[in-house]
Amino acid sequence: MTRIGCLLAVLLAVAAPVRAEPVWLVVAASARTPTEIVAASKALAGREPEGLVMQNSDCGDAKRMYAWVAAIATSAEAAQTRLEHVRQTVKDAYIKR
Repeated sequence: MTRIGCLLAVLLAVAAPVRAEPVWLVVAASARTPTEIVAASKALAGREPEGLVMQNSDCGDAKRMYAWVAAIATSAEAAQTRLEHVRQTVKDAYIKR
């Protein structure tokens, strides 16, 4: 009985819905093709070493665009603070929620 109970608990834990946490993305560059975003990321990676490339459709956008994200923040205030820093080198950086 104990094994069955443990197995049931594991199965229920795995099947439990996962909640998405809202985040704000500080976007330093965007492009229509992977080649373009790779070129942009090479230019920006030295200034923002924690940056990453993402495809906007991963976040539910209909457009198939790519973005180079300098920072991911868990609050609007934190995103604004990072945006101010990023805009010192990338004037047209913006926040995407």
